[in-house]
Amino acid sequence: MKRTLFPCILILLLMVFPVLAETIVVDQINGPIYAIREGVNEANPTDTVLVMPGTYFERVDISQEMVILGYDRYSTRVSNGDICFRILAGAGNARIQNFSITGGGTGVDMDNRNANVSIIGCIIHNCNYGIFSDEDVFIAENNVFRYNTQAIRLFSWWANGQIRNNIFHDNDKGITFIYDDMAPVILNNIFYDNNDALYESNCDVVGNIAYNIFYLNNRNIYGDVAMGPDNQYQNPFFDDLAEFNYYLLAISTGINAGEIGELREDPNGTRNDIGVFGGPNAWGGIGPGVISITIDPPSVPQGETFNLEATGTVH
Repeated sequence: MKRTLFPCILILLLMVFPVLAETIVVDQINGPIYAIREGVNEANPTDTVLVMPGTYFERVDISQEMVILGYDRYSTRVSNGDICFRILAGAGNARIQNFSITGGGTGVDMDNRNANVSIIGCIIHNCNYGIFSDEDVFIAENNVFRYNTQAIRLFSWWANGQIRNNIFHDNDKGITFIYDDMAPVILNNIFYDNNDALYESNCDVVGNIAYNIFYLNNRNIYGDVAMGPDNQYQNPFFDDLAEFNYYLLAISTGINAGEIGELREDPNGTRNDIGVFGGPNAWGGIGPGVISITIDPPSVPQGETFNLEATGTVH
């Protein structure tokens, strides 16, 4: 019985091993896939949809785990007057990265109790809601939110975020908490020149709100928000705010002043810098991202070798 069972297990392992995530390229100029939603519809779970530069006037619905990666956050834009990205049921662990998201409506809409949807390295601007989370737990890291009515809106106690190393610049409201008690993680962010940096309505906010910089906001806090330690209330000293350059000058007290821990260090191994140039997803600090992988031959017997060739781009 054992002699029969072992080869069957080995065959099954060999059948599963070659199954790798693929990269689907969207290019509105050269095709053959011209729209992001077409690439998303072709993708299988855990695939990456790489979007080449251009302005994509569409709504993208995401219903499974995948990575949607913009080639460059300045030149790869999604614009829609309603919703740019909508996270549907089944999209837990999906990631949206390196886009400019705009259009006047909602940048990223979530309301299906997904877990760990990530929005990383984006510029989200001129929206009514930059991120709207009704019942989802999400991660927002190293994004710039500017000129939004509400940069992030958390609605109901299910909607809790890991909000780290973002810039909130000149929004009417930075983060809004609406209805039910919440315990968000808000660390290493800079709130600069907003009307209300943190705005609470009809709920208690008792989370981990620490290592942030608040400066030139009309109100840093409105409502019942419990603040943690090591927040700063002084000029972060950006390199060139007029050009939206949020790099911190050497005199900034935000350098090496974020949360402590090996997993949250900057790419050079130093303590987390507050703002988008800090943490493991720091702008200008993440290495080449793999955009295609070729394996030859596609499958081999156990113990044999194969050739792997990868190409990438630095973001």
